[in-house]
Amino acid sequence: MAAAPASVDCLQLHQDLIEIKGVDDVRDLHAWCVTPGQAEVSARIHVTDESMIMDVSDRARIVIKHKHGISKCTLEVTDDAPPPGA
Repeated sequence: MAAAPASVDCLQLHQDLIEIKGVDDVRDLHAWCVTPGQAEVSARIHVTDESMIMDVSDRARIVIKHKHGISKCTLEVTDDAPPPGA
């Protein structure tokens, strides 16, 4: 059964993602371990400009892998506004 890994600081990861140039918001950030020592991350990242989608996606993957040591991630990067109240 999957569980949240103690080795992943989700608050710091969220902060690192939100600080990427062009990121407006990070939602639905989840981290879990499927096997011992192998964390996975998923997140929805909203950008301020459609032209930033690929750059933000690349930068987010670099941050996740190199700063947080997580090589597997699923990211949805979009310029759509989050739903009201989300």
